[in-house]
Amino acid sequence: MSKTRRNEMIIIGSRIFNELGNVSADMAVYTSEGVIVEVAPPSTLQETYPNAKIIDLHGDLLLPGLCDAHIHLEAGGKSLEILNLLGMDNSQIEAAFHRKKVQHREKEGWFRAFNWEPSRAKITRRMLDKYISNRPAIVHQRDLHGLCCNSLALELAGISNLTGDPPGGTIGRNADGSLNGLLYENAIPQLEAVIPLPSVDDRKQYILSAQEKLLSLGLTAISEVLEAGADPIYRELDRTGELKLFVDAWQRVEHWEIGTPPPPNGNRYQLHTLKAFLDGSFGSRTAALNEPYVDDKANSGQLFYNDNELWDMIKQAQDAGWRMALHAIGDRAIEQACRVMNTVPDRASFRHRLEHVEMLPATLVMPLAESGLTASVQPVHLLDDQIWLESCLGTERCRTVLPLRTISNHKIPLAFGSDFPVVDPDPLLNLHTAINRCGFGDKPLQAFAQKECFSPMDALLASTYGYA
Repeated sequence: MSKTRRNEMIIIGSRIFNELGNVSADMAVYTSEGVIVEVAPPSTLQETYPNAKIIDLHGDLLLPGLCDAHIHLEAGGKSLEILNLLGMDNSQIEAAFHRKKVQHREKEGWFRAFNWEPSRAKITRRMLDKYISNRPAIVHQRDLHGLCCNSLALELAGISNLTGDPPGGTIGRNADGSLNGLLYENAIPQLEAVIPLPSVDDRKQYILSAQEKLLSLGLTAISEVLEAGADPIYRELDRTGELKLFVDAWQRVEHWEIGTPPPPNGNRYQLHTLKAFLDGSFGSRTAALNEPYVDDKANSGQLFYNDNELWDMIKQAQDAGWRMALHAIGDRAIEQACRVMNTVPDRASFRHRLEHVEMLPATLVMPLAESGLTASVQPVHLLDDQIWLESCLGTERCRTVLPLRTISNHKIPLAFGSDFPVVDPDPLLNLHTAINRCGFGDKPLQAFAQKECFSPMDALLASTYGYA
């Protein structure tokens, strides 16, 4: 006799991966309320669940709901409405700015653009002033760790030639000491503080627009890095049933009231993770390295905490019931995370995470394995990195970038994400990059360690089970 269930489906005619990586074409899947309940021959399931809707995939591949373990959903929705400079060189960017100047000659408010790639184009304050002088303007680097702004934006933020670099940040200058419009890391908040905040309704629309994009790509669950004030917005969307994705939210540690516990879970929303930045990015030359950058011999990046500060932060978070997600890109930051985490008591049950883990030399593999940290990585970053990273790190260090096979071989928990809107959130592109270390129709570069290619089954596990 069939049990009483809701939203029942039996999926037939599909190829199904099992946990050993084998593909079966003679089995069917029964689901209820979006959860896989049973896998059995089609006739067995139809007899057991006669009220279930039959879906015939006619030989297509059936996958679990794909997940993205590192994303910026609200920022991604906002990015759909502003100028995207991805792939543009200087002449293309100037042409885009000129079009905006002509189209919005009388428009007020802040001008914003994103996905500027410094390896392709040089943008300065003077260039922005040429095209956008009557309103404040910001152009975000693709990695979101640096930006360029025009003179009016700097004036509104109170940043002048006399303003000193804040701790952990850099204000860019020309050779004569004048401002060039570039701001990096902790120099950015002073500018952001004067940007008018969008309304709650606007923020809801950003989230919902980005959600529709992700759902159309096959994503069903994400880890979202919350913007300030976003928690009540997500909870309202969850309460009204507008939130279709499952959202594992993270609060930036600087927004956390020390000692307060995680709030209760919602239906499709939960918040029990704190995010902290241990270093910056390769693009801004602020990722912390053990050896200097090839193209900036005086610079090895920067760590944002000393070991004692990091240990105290992790311990305080644990004591209050929070999990940590630690941003670490360079080898010096990864080394610090492993060194400190290995001394934190009672850490195992929290499933702390290390975000990005981009530069992992062989000497750090065992410390990472022993730390208990989950490696949360974004294979799709390789598509951009392979264009310019060799000039930044040198060939030998490029061989240590995203060593996925090595991480998996050492039984280090692995979860895949995209970092949207920094990169394309298409999970199939992410899977393809992990498996082939290149994009659709491309060939991989030898400097990026082809031995680190992933198997399709392992890539699927990192995009589903690894997230869970």
